[in-house]
Amino acid sequence: PGQPAEKAGLLPGDSIVQVDGVPMESWIQWVKYVRKRPLVPMQLTIEREGRRMELELIPQVVEADGKSVGRIGAANKVDPALRAKYRVQYSLGVLEAFPAAVVKTWDFSALTLKVMWRILSGQASLKNLGGPITMASAAGSAVDAGMVYFLKLLAIISISLGVFNLLPVPVLDGGHLFYFLIEAVTGKPPSEQFMLRGQQVGLALLLSLMILVFYQDIARLGG
Repeated sequence: PGQPAEKAGLLPGDSIVQVDGVPMESWIQWVKYVRKRPLVPMQLTIEREGRRMELELIPQVVEADGKSVGRIGAANKVDPALRAKYRVQYSLGVLEAFPAAVVKTWDFSALTLKVMWRILSGQASLKNLGGPITMASAAGSAVDAGMVYFLKLLAIISISLGVFNLLPVPVLDGGHLFYFLIEAVTGKPPSEQFMLRGQQVGLALLLSLMILVFYQDIARLGG
């Protein structure tokens, strides 16, 4: 329900002067005004090519954070020259790049563990999980943004998978390291029965995680 902006008469390049007699002084003010009025007709005064025009707009209703809010399907236009003005290119030499890479790898590893803990403890939503479909979509967006962003995304994914692989879960490399730790502490390897049970538990956990991330991917596509 509702009326998309392009059908209501808004065109790219239009400037919103006022709504229902209220002057719009910033994009944030306009967004907040629209969000509070789903399906509520609004009288707009716009400026197009130096001329002022009047039109009526009815925001669509969408669900956000469990609440119904208004949306018109439009975005703020940013001047490319202004965007370029605030863009900074950061580069390092070979000798400086290695320690910087180590620090970044540590930071991303710590962040991955922090996010995992927040999800397991219920402090973060399971919607933060993503599977192959989400990664493919993110990779496509990164390619469109440029090769540097694509390589950075690959690095982040590689670090996250590496950290996950080192978790003390049987069937992962971290599980084997866990068995070695037990052997180092007790002086003898774990029993075959113990290792078999561990493999079964680890496999069940991985299958459950795969089902969950695929479900999140499909739900994200459906949303």
